[in-house]
Amino acid sequence: MKNAEITRYIKHYIEKDKTKSAIMLSGDWGTGKSHYIQHELIPELQKENTVHCVTVSLYGLKTVNEISKSIYLELRAKALQYKGEAVATGKMVGKTVVKGITSFFGIDLSVSEEDMQQIYESIDLSGKLIILEDIERSQIGILELLGYVNNLVEQDGVKLLLVANENEIIKYEPIKPDSPDQKKTTGLFGSLASPQERVYTDKTKEYLAVKEKTVGDTLQFEGDLNTAIQQIIMSYENPLLTTFADEGCIKDICQILEICKSNNLRSFIFACQKTADIFEQIAGSYDDDFIQSIFYGIVFFSLRLKSGKTMRWDGGETYSVNLGCENTPLFKFCYEYIMWQKLDVSKIPVASAALTQKRLYDKYKTNNDPDLRTLFDYYEHYEKDVIAAVQAITERLKNPEDISFYDYGAIAVYLIVVKDILGCDIDAAKKSLISNLEGRGKELQLEYLFRIALDECSDSARAEYEDLRKQMGLALKKDTEGVPNFNYLPEQAAMFYSYVSQNDGLFHMRGRFARNLDIQKLAQMFADSTPAQKNDIRAAFLSVYRTVNIKQFITDDYSSIEELLESIKRDSESQSDKIQKLQYEWFVENLTDILQRLK
Repeated sequence: MKNAEITRYIKHYIEKDKTKSAIMLSGDWGTGKSHYIQHELIPELQKENTVHCVTVSLYGLKTVNEISKSIYLELRAKALQYKGEAVATGKMVGKTVVKGITSFFGIDLSVSEEDMQQIYESIDLSGKLIILEDIERSQIGILELLGYVNNLVEQDGVKLLLVANENEIIKYEPIKPDSPDQKKTTGLFGSLASPQERVYTDKTKEYLAVKEKTVGDTLQFEGDLNTAIQQIIMSYENPLLTTFADEGCIKDICQILEICKSNNLRSFIFACQKTADIFEQIAGSYDDDFIQSIFYGIVFFSLRLKSGKTMRWDGGETYSVNLGCENTPLFKFCYEYIMWQKLDVSKIPVASAALTQKRLYDKYKTNNDPDLRTLFDYYEHYEKDVIAAVQAITERLKNPEDISFYDYGAIAVYLIVVKDILGCDIDAAKKSLISNLEGRGKELQLEYLFRIALDECSDSARAEYEDLRKQMGLALKKDTEGVPNFNYLPEQAAMFYSYVSQNDGLFHMRGRFARNLDIQKLAQMFADSTPAQKNDIRAAFLSVYRTVNIKQFITDDYSSIEELLESIKRDSESQSDKIQKLQYEWFVENLTDILQRLK
């Protein structure tokens, strides 16, 4: 049953049922039964202040007297709240510590259990719904518990809701040979056993017999997963987390739950708590994609972690696809906070840069993209829709981080095909395809981008295609050497510094500088240079890597800097000139500092 149906039934049970029996709400662990009761059922029943609910968890309780005591204390606490006594203090009274503050309630708990039982039995339960949760987690025998419930509903006329995972109460055992339950049928080769392979245990049969007398109806809890997810998210009152309470994000979260084969809302609440904690520590502004990846990655990880799986870190320095998923990996700073309660906020901008880099070269990023699908399947759409898609793609190509580079070859092919058919303007889109690929030849191969062949078309279209393909190939190779016309000669040291210092933003945008250099040639150049030339070379590196949070911009240079540092250290040992040796010492210090900030 859905939430609204359960609520309607329970209201009918309270108002009109005269069977003097309890009802049961049964559902698997973690599916949101308690969340539904606290956030939907109780508020609805108490709208007109006519039905007061008393909720008691039986988790760990050992005797029925403890149930009575819990009901009494719950009612007493509510009575004080109604009078304003508890509310006025601005504090919540914890029932688990009530023995230490009995003076607050005016109750003497030192009397005997018999006397206390008389007190409990004297309380007025009319107009109230007793809700007993976690039946299967109680240490009270199930038959004794049902006998207690029967007294309440049959003798005292109490309305009572039992909340349980009945699958944990009902047990089975294999059918024994020649058991009466093993019904025989006649087959081709004689008597055959019934396909039934198990029966109720004796204890379960007793439970079901007593339950039939005590519990009128058992409601199967299906839960309203969408509503529960939205309520859980909103309950944290965190501005960033609240953005995920819309319909689209809730659909995404339900899909994650389905992928992980878990509807355990306790695990989802855990994920929301960890995410809210991290969001509160985030300084600065990050794009929606990064914020979403943090949350969804944590949800993936938490569902698996809480299901009992061993979740060891298996990723690189910034994220793990396996612990999250391909589109929303789990970031290492999230893993460290969840597992060890340690949050290194300096790793957040680094992770953001790493995700941006991943997106740039993600082969699957724009799968099922509506604009691309319309362009690629142009023959299935109206002319106006295809032209609109071309215009949208042209605008989106202005942002190199929007569409995956791996779609650029297909875009080039179909833009020319559509132009040949419809005559639409594609010049601006072609310019973006070329400029966005500049200097990316180490990550992308032209042959892989152009994996889709141009079908039959006009000669002019084929010539345009060949020209565009050539220009995109040249763009990939452009400036991949790092500094144009640089031959690693000592006399080029001043030029090297001048170009690098004027174009440091370009290297930051590419995400690399040292990686595009021939490290061994550079080390030899440094060895052959004068002190002044060495100073220029050092200055060039300091210009590129001067930013404290350089890892946010430069993501690919660690191994190259490490290689250069080893070469410079080795060469410094053979220096006899003290000034030259000083330049080596300074360069070692510079490179060591850069390495620390690139970690």
